[in-house]
Amino acid sequence: LPLREPSRLRYASSDIALSGRLRRFEWRTLPFSLRGDRAAVDVQGLRLEAGQAWLSAHGKLALAAASPFDLQLEGHLDIEALDPALPGRTLGGTVELQLHVGGTLESPALAGSLALADVRGRFEGARWNDLDVTATFAGRELRVERLQANLLGGKLSASGSVPLFGGDDGGERSRFRFEMQDV
Repeated sequence: LPLREPSRLRYASSDIALSGRLRRFEWRTLPFSLRGDRAAVDVQGLRLEAGQAWLSAHGKLALAAASPFDLQLEGHLDIEALDPALPGRTLGGTVELQLHVGGTLESPALAGSLALADVRGRFEGARWNDLDVTATFAGRELRVERLQANLLGGKLSASGSVPLFGGDDGGERSRFRFEMQDV
């Protein structure tokens, strides 16, 4: 650590492995490495696993406002695996994620996809099933191209967009179109 010039700080570590438990929900990472400085950290080989679910990440993670991101995330989640962490709820289905994070902290730029398939569950007495979502990350928003589900004995479908990062003026709003049949 250069005490007279802390801006020259550099670090590196490899074979980092973590694990933990939330209620009965256990998770772990495979060994991964980090290296960087005060402006950014480079992550290689990070894979978080919990049962059949996993999330991997590699690339550059910005720490300073002017530093660019170049981070790739991929994931798969079997929603039923969350049951131990969410007592009193019944869940099922899958989630797939492909996401590239670019831009900077001040102006992030996202690209990728999110898909939910055959999601089903019960929450506070409301039951839903056959929930399918196809969405894309585009810049600073999530565009939901298709959302459909069986809910309360009827069918719900929707499409629209959700801003993922607020603007300074608060002017960005979600926009959706809903259709309901026999709900």
